[in-house]
Amino acid sequence: MTEIYPYTEVNLHTHFFMCGHATGEASEYVDQALGTRLKVLGFSDHCPLPDHSYSGSRMDIARLGQYVDYVNEQKERRARGLKILLGAECDYRPDLAGFYRDLGFDYLICSVHYANSHRYISYYRNSPDMLHEYTDNYIAALQSGLFILGCHPDLFGLFYLDWDAEARSCAKAIIEASQDSGVALEINGYGLRKPLLSTPGGLRHQYPLNPFWELAAELGGVKTVVNSDAHRPEDIIAKVDEGYEMASRLGLKVPSLVIDNSVISLK
Repeated sequence: MTEIYPYTEVNLHTHFFMCGHATGEASEYVDQALGTRLKVLGFSDHCPLPDHSYSGSRMDIARLGQYVDYVNEQKERRARGLKILLGAECDYRPDLAGFYRDLGFDYLICSVHYANSHRYISYYRNSPDMLHEYTDNYIAALQSGLFILGCHPDLFGLFYLDWDAEARSCAKAIIEASQDSGVALEINGYGLRKPLLSTPGGLRHQYPLNPFWELAAELGGVKTVVNSDAHRPEDIIAKVDEGYEMASRLGLKVPSLVIDNSVISLK
């Protein structure tokens, strides 16, 4: 049986306490979602890694089985028609591709939070080298074939403050990789909830970056989703409507979630 859901009824970017920097039980997020328009809720805590990389912001690898159990418990609730999916948000590295593939989760989403030095990207304020490293890593993730969407592709706005020729060139490369791979990109609601950032061009959101999405609209052909990136139960769809207003204003294509014999895609 094939199930099709407009993405406005879907959120695939959700964290709970297991990730180490979110609050609330998985059941609390489900309870919150039941009072909304959501028909599909995907849990996607930051995936723990066998070598314990980035351990300050994710669960330990020893707790991976417990994470799976928590999400599967919510699947078994079958709460009033809300479909629950098991996913993970993965910082991509080529050496981890086999590990990610073998997880056997319902879906995986990708992001870039760390440089190859294992430092968080915000450490590299206004660094063109870091901007290009971020871009190369993000493109590699999109091209890997492992992920159904790329999270906050404009997260480089955290550390690269100007929208200049370098930023535009890197944004264009990410957008073109999305076009070529067919992997959707995400307008992120968490970024819309964070404090504004002071830049040489004035106050702006850390992300999403308006010029990034204007460029995506100009280039065309990018599948665009909006997720809340909830870290608290009450944020289960927080700022999502603002994200969709942006997508609608720019004429960005919002796909549907298709589940066909347990294969999940965005079309």
